[in-house]
Amino acid sequence: VDHLVRVCGSEILEVLTAISGVKLEEVGYWNKERGLCCGAGGAQMWKEEEHGTQTVSGNRFAEARRTGAKTLAVGCPFCARMMDDANKETGESMQVLDVAEVVVAALA
Repeated sequence: VDHLVRVCGSEILEVLTAISGVKLEEVGYWNKERGLCCGAGGAQMWKEEEHGTQTVSGNRFAEARRTGAKTLAVGCPFCARMMDDANKETGESMQVLDVAEVVVAALA
């Protein structure tokens, strides 16, 4: 959601907080003022990762997981893919949904 907030403004947060049962958890320094890329924006989606101890998406997913949230709402198709892949790699049960999917589920 951080990308949407930085680009479109805080209205998306207002929409999400208006949904019954939704509690927003910001990820430390990864928040509405300062967002971080999931890795896809740096072309990590199409190439091998550089040498290191952790993938960019793995690091971002671990940060999100530490909030204790059950659902990770994303506003970018690249983020959805990168976070979903990281979720599957770790075997976690966190649900990765696009913001639009969260809104549609609330309307159902």
